[in-house]
Amino acid sequence: MTLCLCPKLFQVYAAGIVPLVAGAPNSHVYEPLPQSMIFSNDFSSVSEFAQYIIKVANNDTLYQHYLRFKDEGPSDSFKALYDISAVHSACRVCLKAADLFNERHGDVEADIPVRIDNKPVLRVRERNTFYFRRVPLLGPSIKGLKAAILDAFSGYEPVFQRDRPEMLRVEGLNLFRIYKFFARMTMHDTLFGPQISLDQDVLELKHGDTLEVIFV
Repeated sequence: MTLCLCPKLFQVYAAGIVPLVAGAPNSHVYEPLPQSMIFSNDFSSVSEFAQYIIKVANNDTLYQHYLRFKDEGPSDSFKALYDISAVHSACRVCLKAADLFNERHGDVEADIPVRIDNKPVLRVRERNTFYFRRVPLLGPSIKGLKAAILDAFSGYEPVFQRDRPEMLRVEGLNLFRIYKFFARMTMHDTLFGPQISLDQDVLELKHGDTLEVIFV
């Protein structure tokens, strides 16, 4: 059994090692499944932390519990977090600069066609991409919104698809988050900010609203 104190958390998971973490208070956000790291903040003292590390190192069942994501697969939230790295940081800066330019000077792609069958038309794009798609809202419910987005993106290959390791690959499109887009939003906003998840949220959407989605 191997445990590792290492700042490169994703590499530790990729190596199949239980990480020992002494870091930011929100470190649990980066777990592939709950209880996939031994986090110093969860213990009242260094001594208690050390004693628990010894306990895990000497208990194969407990040790394997921390690595169960290798068999069960990681959570959708972990996949969404991992996929941020699928787009190079330089490309993300370029996308952000373009979004901020459009916010200040106007978006040449922003023209919205007239309502289709009296239904509002939304602008929707995948996170970490530039162009939006026109999506006629199929119904005033979260189910109708999801169906409309999946229909508009039929046959689409998400940006992460080629870069994911084998254990993270999936078939088709699985919508993880839908949220209103604004140019100054951060990657943290895309993962933890307000999202459109209830019928009431969909009822409040207006013709021409701009949304982003995360596929996992």
